[in-house]
Amino acid sequence: MFETGSTSCNPSNSVQVPAAHTLAQRARKAWASMGVEGRSLAEVAPEADFCGMPRLTVRMVARLQGFPDDWQFYGRKTTAYRQVGNAFPPPVAKAVANNLRIVLSVQKNFPVRQVA
Repeated sequence: MFETGSTSCNPSNSVQVPAAHTLAQRARKAWASMGVEGRSLAEVAPEADFCGMPRLTVRMVARLQGFPDDWQFYGRKTTAYRQVGNAFPPPVAKAVANNLRIVLSVQKNFPVRQVA
């Protein structure tokens, strides 16, 4: 599952790095378990009478992440897909922001003790 790399100056300092092909295989298997073709992206959504494992579009993947339909992604398919995949999902960002707002709005005075 992991390939081990080491530094040339000290072979005992090995670092475990996930192999890229292993991560990709795991992702494809996860998509396949949900009935989705995960090896490539589609330009357009499949027709209603499509039979087989559909490929997802960038817009479909963005919806899964919680992006609103009017959110703009720039670049071609792969670039846009990476933007979606690397993003912090908007619903999670909203929840974090709401909780931060609550925490920062609480005004409590804490006694300060003098340290010897």
